[in-house]
Amino acid sequence: MTPTLETKFAPLTLTTPPDTNGRVEGYAALFGEPDRGGDIVAPGAFAQTLRTRTSSVKFLWQHDPAQPIGLWDSITEDARGLRVRGRLLTTLKQGEEATALREAASAFA
Repeated sequence: MTPTLETKFAPLTLTTPPDTNGRVEGYAALFGEPDRGGDIVAPGAFAQTLRTRTSSVKFLWQHDPAQPIGLWDSITEDARGLRVRGRLLTTLKQGEEATALREAASAFA
């Protein structure tokens, strides 16, 4: 039997305005709040993974491992949720497109 791939929808909630170097910072998950799929993440959900992680985490377009757009420089849990800080790599085509989309969205925020 082939496993079914489940897609999750959770917006990245930026807490600082994006800068011109492609850096972003915010929350990838908020504790106690349903995501678009109705799932609720509990505090501590990421603790073991964060403790045992030994390599950098790719910043992916729509969670697709075939479409990296940058790197996460910092991933931590705090009282609010999973806090991330990273940078879009504009040397990658998809990273350049994500940067353009982010800048266009910022203009209307």
